[in-house]
Amino acid sequence: MTQTQQAKVKFYVLRPTTDNPKATKQLTFKVANFGKAIECIKREKAKGEIITAAYFEGNIRERNMRIESYMYD
Repeated sequence: MTQTQQAKVKFYVLRPTTDNPKATKQLTFKVANFGKAIECIKREKAKGEIITAAYFEGNIRERNMRIESYMYD
């Protein structure tokens, strides 16, 4: 019985507070593959989020791959 890998996309969005105007918050979503991860980031960006960094976590070879901003801009 094989178990399918669950991929995740993690990204950090700018959420300023009164104490720290450069504060960020981590958002994590489960996705099917790298293409869906890019779509997820584009959706959040369309909502007005300012994304500071994004990472894709898939299988062993794709652990913590940084997603460059040109991929979702």
